Amino acid sequence: MTRALAPALLALCCAGLAACGGGSGGRTTETSSFRGPEPAAWRVSVHPLGRGAFRAANVTFGPQGLALALPAGTLDGGEVQATELRGDGTYRARLRASSAPGSLSAFFLYLHDHATDSSDELDFEIPAGEPHRAILTVWRVGTKTPADQRTVALDFDPAAALHDYAFVREGGEVRFEIDGREAFRSAKAPTAALRPIFNAWYPTWLEPSVPTAAGEMLVDRYQFTG
Repeated sequence: MTRALAPALLALCCAGLAACGGGSGGRTTETSSFRGPEPAAWRVSVHPLGRGAFRAANVTFGPQGLALALPAGTLDGGEVQATELRGDGTYRARLRASSAPGSLSAFFLYLHDHATDSSDELDFEIPAGEPHRAILTVWRVGTKTPADQRTVALDFDPAAALHDYAFVREGGEVRFEIDGREAFRSAKAPTAALRPIFNAWYPTWLEPSVPTAAGEMLVDRYQFTG
């Protein structure tokens, strides 16, 4: 639906979140650059996961964007979640993964079902270290195993520079794109509206169990066009 920008909304756009109705097919675009104070469209998570926990102190919104720290000598990380659910459209993030041994950097869309302790979910998961790879996964509510999954080799070090990762959702189909190229396509995707999330943490299935160095996941920019 095409919407006119109200003055208050225009001010919010200038602060780092753009929600703009346009004349191009009635599309809506939302952009977060994560510069400055914590954006109203995102909230910081605090809860245990994997070998450690998400700590608010490990989340920084600053001149470089969103930084999710993995401090040396701990197994704790950081996470932010969008406050709103989104459906069909393109979700694009420009990010640099963590290099901390044993860590996982993730950009994903998620909706948990407490009755079954399962989720509708689409994942980009990037394990630190070599071989450089991304794990692309489709989850569906009611199951404990992936509905669809592919591990793709990366011809670059994801912790060395920023790269683009995108989900393109249309009904029950999703395309996973890396730097503008399709890496995986699935027709088993959930159709529900999902919550965009970024996190960096230490899962139990990656080694080593004790980090030898600090790390950081950096998100330069996020955009949703629906």
